[in-house]
Amino acid sequence: MYLNSILAGRTEEKPKSLAVTRPRKERSDKIKDVKIPLTAEEWGTLQRLKLKYPKDWTLTDMYTKLLVDAIVQARQLPDAFPEVKYKASSNFITCKPTVLHHDMLKDLCVQWNLRSLRKAAYRLMAQVIKENRL
Repeated sequence: MYLNSILAGRTEEKPKSLAVTRPRKERSDKIKDVKIPLTAEEWGTLQRLKLKYPKDWTLTDMYTKLLVDAIVQARQLPDAFPEVKYKASSNFITCKPTVLHHDMLKDLCVQWNLRSLRKAAYRLMAQVIKENRL
């Protein structure tokens, strides 16, 4: 019997580190992308609305703020957002809500009996655009 494992020709398995055995924590401010199709007219309305927001905000920041506000309002007053015809388009805007708001959007999807998040997000944004039309 050798005291040194190198002399014995045997290697012992190293214990696994804690990072491998423990799942990683998820960021609290994690975001999810939501792409919403818009027509040229709807997009133009949002561009005019941009003038009301701070100059240092990007378009994505503004779209996200509008969507998050609409999600919160729809949770309180779901009848304030009537059904709209979903218009598939090749022009998209990108919103980046947090995971919490993304989950709220999923709940609205179920509540409105819609099969996709895009349709629910479009329904919210269409109402926002309708209210802010200049």
